[in-house]
Amino acid sequence: MAGTAAGVLVSKRGPADGPSGSSSGVSAADDLRQNGALDKNSAEIKDIMDNPNLHKVFHGMDYTPLGGVYPECLTWPPTQNNITRDVAVLSLLTEKVRLYGTDCNQTEMVLHAIDVLDVDMKVWIGVWLDGNSTTNTRQLNHLYTLLSDEKHHDKYAGVAVGNEVLFAQTLTQTQLFNIIKEVRTNLTALGYDIPVGTSDLGSNWNAVMAREVDVLMANVHPFFAGVVVEEAADWTWKFFQDNDVVLTNGLDPKPRVMISEVGWPTAGGSNNGSVAGIDELNTFMGDFVCRENERGTEYFWYLSIHSSAFSSGAATERCVCAGSRASTSPGRSATTSRSSARSGRTSGACSTSTGSSRMGSRFRIASE
Repeated sequence: MAGTAAGVLVSKRGPADGPSGSSSGVSAADDLRQNGALDKNSAEIKDIMDNPNLHKVFHGMDYTPLGGVYPECLTWPPTQNNITRDVAVLSLLTEKVRLYGTDCNQTEMVLHAIDVLDVDMKVWIGVWLDGNSTTNTRQLNHLYTLLSDEKHHDKYAGVAVGNEVLFAQTLTQTQLFNIIKEVRTNLTALGYDIPVGTSDLGSNWNAVMAREVDVLMANVHPFFAGVVVEEAADWTWKFFQDNDVVLTNGLDPKPRVMISEVGWPTAGGSNNGSVAGIDELNTFMGDFVCRENERGTEYFWYLSIHSSAFSSGAATERCVCAGSRASTSPGRSATTSRSSARSGRTSGACSTSTGSSRMGSRFRIASE
């Protein structure tokens, strides 16, 4: 079946727009003055939602809005209109979005976008952890504030506490799972019965860790294993089964197991047999997405875009399995920001050079 990608063409921002500029090349303030607060009745949103090239086929997608990283957001905060545009496109591709942190009101703004767009989407709340106790306390306190508001009680699919914390060695295994136990206890006290887990390299999990979570979340990127793209989907499945799924055998209760990041870079060179490129991206998605959907695998696609917003025009082709093929137009490709070749390493190749930060830019489609 044909491959898929959200190859949506977006407009360039002028150099004076700042990180929170809109898709039309104007400042955030001008965007609001010109377009008002976007919702499902806005002409721009209607154009996005009417895009025939995008199809809801991905199990889930990873996302951090432009401007959603602390402390940068104190100067260049995310804007509601930009996030509403993003969520409009995401809603055409998936019913689940995974966030990486609670800073900068990003969760509230994503939930607001879901409300005003009237789309059926669930959110995996992310709690960003590192070696800074101030960061961890701020993130956790914001999580509990979010969950204390019952308005969106039914919109939460789960909580991912930390991303690659053990790989980065910013917390010990004991420290991390003590935090996870605290989160589970507080969620129960707040009346929530949703899974709590953490995401780390697919090669970094062990049986002891698997017993401590409701959901084992593995970041698996075949590009960093140096696999040729024609074999990448099979490699990903086998790696996931051999390193992660097997750890849950015999456990009671048995945690869910999901691929929390998977993807393929459109630019950034090569790593042994793995070559970045749009054709390669489409090949991998064509093989992976259809197959894993049929198997019922839970996964979150890790995608990059350079702008925080989307235009109504799509540089896409219809495809059999899903979504839309990535554009092969010149100059529209994501760039590599990391070069680690370790198997299962999180895909910096799907990050952009403009998105460097602790969390990175998790969802950015290439601009002209």
